[in-house]
Amino acid sequence: MSNITFHFNSISIDNQSVPLYRLVENMVQKEISAGTLKPGAMLPSSREMAEQLGVSRKTVVKAMEALILKGRLVSKNRVGVFVPESTFADTDAPHTSQKIIVNDGFPDTTLIPFKEFSRTYRQIFNRMAQWQMLGYNDPKGYPKFRQTISNVMAQQRGLSVEKDNICVVRGSQMALYIVAHAVFSPGDNIAMEEPGYHNAYKAFREAGLSVHGIPVDKDGIDVDKLEHLCRTVSLNAVYVTPRHQYPTTVTLSMPRRQKLRELSLKYGFFVIEDDFGGDYNFSSRHLLPLSAMMPTSHYMYISTFSKVFAPGTRVGFVCASPEVMQRIAEYRSLIDIQGDSIAERALYDLYENGVLARHVRRSCIIYKERMKNATRMIRHILGNSVEYKQPHGGLAIWIGIHTQHTVTQLQKHFSDNGISIAVHQLADGTKGVRIGYAAMKENDLTSVLECIKALPPDNC
Repeated sequence: MSNITFHFNSISIDNQSVPLYRLVENMVQKEISAGTLKPGAMLPSSREMAEQLGVSRKTVVKAMEALILKGRLVSKNRVGVFVPESTFADTDAPHTSQKIIVNDGFPDTTLIPFKEFSRTYRQIFNRMAQWQMLGYNDPKGYPKFRQTISNVMAQQRGLSVEKDNICVVRGSQMALYIVAHAVFSPGDNIAMEEPGYHNAYKAFREAGLSVHGIPVDKDGIDVDKLEHLCRTVSLNAVYVTPRHQYPTTVTLSMPRRQKLRELSLKYGFFVIEDDFGGDYNFSSRHLLPLSAMMPTSHYMYISTFSKVFAPGTRVGFVCASPEVMQRIAEYRSLIDIQGDSIAERALYDLYENGVLARHVRRSCIIYKERMKNATRMIRHILGNSVEYKQPHGGLAIWIGIHTQHTVTQLQKHFSDNGISIAVHQLADGTKGVRIGYAAMKENDLTSVLECIKALPPDNC
């Protein structure tokens, strides 16, 4: 039994504009970030917490469900609710000395159809338990869910892929890990954007692959430099984020898409496309994934539901040829016999009854307006002193900073001002930051922009 005691001493419960369950949620998150709630700590029961806080048990349960969905807590059946030993959310938690943490493109979890999802999840769990269906299932994922993904890929993303060529995994990071180990061998050569997605780099290096950085500019990955690499090494794959490049948010231009396709066919390497923000497109021109231009034998397409719901919703998928998919499924069954079959069935139900489609449409409208507001704020506070533009989609904005200060000096400047944010450097020497605006408070964004404005001159 937990001996942790909660109280509202640090939270104003008079703020009627904030739902009570959000205050409970924020309080628990604050205790986790401050280290009061240690990794692995068990929380009191919902009834006990309700008594401590003087709120209804329903309020506590709603707060706990939201935190579990975000990955900040985990529920162990018939045991209790715990702080995870280690999670993606934990690695991005702010230090106590920092007031603002800038994520790189998380969705606003207050927008998710949480009530529908949690109700569907509970119904499916109870039904499967009653029918004794909680055993192992297909390691590639719930077949009906994979068929739905196949339909969505064909209708919305121009990808013709059968359900048997889809493997559902616990998020895009797991997909990258499995692909790196199942498809390639230590010593194989893989190219990726530079700067690029750091967790992809880690996954490839951990698998023993030789990673080659290819510069990124306003049109995406430099395919001429990629072609030069193809002439010097035997390239096995290139990893790209072509729709909303990480971290710069640029879209890979059509001429470069065509040349990348030609290089793949000529030199025989795979294109690994990470389409992490594919559901959010703000342009009147609907740009399809790069993989839609490729033969099935030459691409592996990865996407995730974490941007649709929340980082704690660890459901993603990989599309690949039958030969590659067999290797992926075999390796996946070694490290994780199956995924969260209940979550997969719940997402399938939300697709089938239209809840998920309505959520995405509504979110796109809201995020597009927030993106426009963020760019207006950038223009108002920073003017022409930085480079920026409204992205075609995704949940982040890139701000290029022309300065002679090093990345380390910039990082220290932000940290000294209570801001946790990653600083990147392009091949031309431009430094920049990626700001996830979707769930960011306006006053926090103002503070970050004012901090950029307050950078000391280069000669200081």
